[in-house]
Amino acid sequence: MLARTSDARPPTMGGVISGDNMWAMPAAHYQHHNQWARAVPNRPWPGPVQHIHTVPRQTYHGPPVPAAPGHRGAVDGPAAYQPRRRVRHPLVWAFFAVLFFLSGFVALLITGFEVGLTGTLVGAVLAVLPLPVVLGAFLWLDRYENEPVPLLVLAFGWGATVAMLVSLVLNTAGALVIMAGGGTPESTAVLVAPVVEELTKGAGVLVVLAILRDRFDGVVDGLVYAGFVAAGFAYVENILYFGRALQEAGGPGLTLVFLLRGVVSPFAHPMFTAAAGIGIGVAVSNRSTLIRVFAPLGGVAVAIALHALWNATAAFGGGLVFVLNVPVFVLFVVLVVYMRRREGFIIRRNLSTYAHFGWLSSPDVRMLDGWNAAPPATTRPPSNTAC
Repeated sequence: MLARTSDARPPTMGGVISGDNMWAMPAAHYQHHNQWARAVPNRPWPGPVQHIHTVPRQTYHGPPVPAAPGHRGAVDGPAAYQPRRRVRHPLVWAFFAVLFFLSGFVALLITGFEVGLTGTLVGAVLAVLPLPVVLGAFLWLDRYENEPVPLLVLAFGWGATVAMLVSLVLNTAGALVIMAGGGTPESTAVLVAPVVEELTKGAGVLVVLAILRDRFDGVVDGLVYAGFVAAGFAYVENILYFGRALQEAGGPGLTLVFLLRGVVSPFAHPMFTAAAGIGIGVAVSNRSTLIRVFAPLGGVAVAIALHALWNATAAFGGGLVFVLNVPVFVLFVVLVVYMRRREGFIIRRNLSTYAHFGWLSSPDVRMLDGWNAAPPATTRPPSNTAC
């Protein structure tokens, strides 16, 4: 906690006092995912701090102390920064590290057994190439409220190991059952794979939600974590597809499959799983029990339907895979851009109040209008402001 030795009175903060001044701080409450979304300044900027020193944190247990005399036009000040909980205990991370290692090792053995060492190595190298574009797109979406790197790694790891291994086993078992009943491999791709894969990938988003609930607070977070889970899954699946193409058709076949999966449709899996992420994001941002139950179920159902449509058109429709799915992809891109711009608008709208009362400069707020602009640098705030 920071204390001032100047005469300038600091902004209000939640429920604590500090230093020799013993100023009472009324609690500030705000909701949802932008910690500054509900806070507005309570007075013009008090001026530069002459001296700052660190003092032990103290909790005030006495009666409320009146605030300083107000002035015309004064409004509530920005709430104190409330740090979020640290990511879970190291034992939790150790558990997932072991789980991912074992699942990834078994999945790698299955892949190597099917396509051989050369196919696995070549596929692993080629499968890396689309990743910067896919992951970069979701990091761009997450610009305004960066998610913790450990949780993003967890999401990617779940998709690449646990979801992939479970899908390999269940898809193979489902294919055997369907083919024993007179079905075809194409039927498996439409009836089994979408259900198994979207359920296992959606489970990864729920795992992130369970690990740190207060970092998962809306649709944008659902999109980001779903995208990372799906990117991990697609990476390992591409290793398998590229290895098969090299083994069965040589260089020309590998080139064709790489163009189709790595260049034309690298966002296929993220687009499917994004529907589940949106459903989960809607659920966590609503208090209605009905929405909390049915939004995730509806999101997973849409993800399965999109995946089945993609596989069906690829297996039976020929060119229909692009005629039907390109509009879906365009809608997905429009949704992602809209969600990012909406989040930026909410932040700019609330920061404009800070600029009006002098806590921020107007150019800092306007910087958020540029898609590639860096987050605003606060040039004049007091040292303990939340911005």
